[in-house]
Amino acid sequence: MSNTIFLLSVLHISVVLGSASAILAWREGQSPGARPLVLLLAGQVFWSLMLIFRLRAPGVEAKLFWMYLMWIGVVAIPLGWMLFALSYTGHDRFLNWRYVSALTIVPVVTVILAILGPTQGLLQISIAQTPDLSVAQNDSGGIWYWIVAAYTYLLGGVGSALLVRLALSQMAAFRKQAYTLIGALIIPWGINLCYLTNVLSTPIDPTPVAFSVSGVIYLTAIRRYSLLRTNPAPNTTARRLVFDSTQEGILVLDLILSAKYSLG
Repeated sequence: MSNTIFLLSVLHISVVLGSASAILAWREGQSPGARPLVLLLAGQVFWSLMLIFRLRAPGVEAKLFWMYLMWIGVVAIPLGWMLFALSYTGHDRFLNWRYVSALTIVPVVTVILAILGPTQGLLQISIAQTPDLSVAQNDSGGIWYWIVAAYTYLLGGVGSALLVRLALSQMAAFRKQAYTLIGALIIPWGINLCYLTNVLSTPIDPTPVAFSVSGVIYLTAIRRYSLLRTNPAPNTTARRLVFDSTQEGILVLDLILSAKYSLG
């Protein structure tokens, strides 16, 4: 019982921190990456809330109901992360309806399966019930369970690669932001990977517990490093439009001399 109380306390902290970060991101309006970051944080908050409801539910059927709804938050996180990484790093040309529609196929199917619940075995083949009725999922996940896992880590890897490329580029002003974002991702997903590979033998997926840590990181990135107000997206877009699209060679001999001629 004491372990459950501790877990619930940490989950409530995750919800508060995630909600605060989402509100701050939402206030940034149309800043590059703001809306996708809200989606990512909303997915984390939703996942944590569903786990809270699941732990507090009185019976097995109610616990199963909240467990299946939890999948909605699970698939929102990698989708939000990928869209954020594309927008934040200035690869907004991939944010058209074709690419976005392709990225939403797995989440849409997962939401449908989550609504259907235990009537299908694609998400969960069997469920193991613990003495305290926490309803732990065992290792025999359905085929769609592993499709979602592959989807999650594929999008997480691609989005992280974009940020690593940014951190290693000449844009030194944005390296702290990039490293902070990667840290916010690695902590919960690293714990999730340990759970999937049975390195962590816990009755429930402990990933939402790590959201309390990533929530602090996101708050720090938004408030201290001005994550959404100063980002590399405009620089990347401008460079692509000016240099990558030009048909003629450009030679800059002296920035001060160029500025004098432009003013003169």
